[in-house]
Amino acid sequence: MIIFDFFRASTIHGLAYLADAKSAFAKILWLVCVISSSLTAAVIIYFNVTDWANSPTVVTSVKPALVEVRK
Repeated sequence: MIIFDFFRASTIHGLAYLADAKSAFAKILWLVCVISSSLTAAVIIYFNVTDWANSPTVVTSVKPALVEVRK
């Protein structure tokens, strides 16, 4: 199947294991792993973006202080 050829050539971790799994149980297990890790990453990205949108990072400059150096 063309989708399994794509999975084997993909650099997304887990898809090659999904394509090469021998049993149906292994395919389902890898599918659950790939979907759950993708959803977890999407949720983390969503929360980080909404936190940033609500309170964007402000860059300020700090006035340098002169410190005497003794030899």
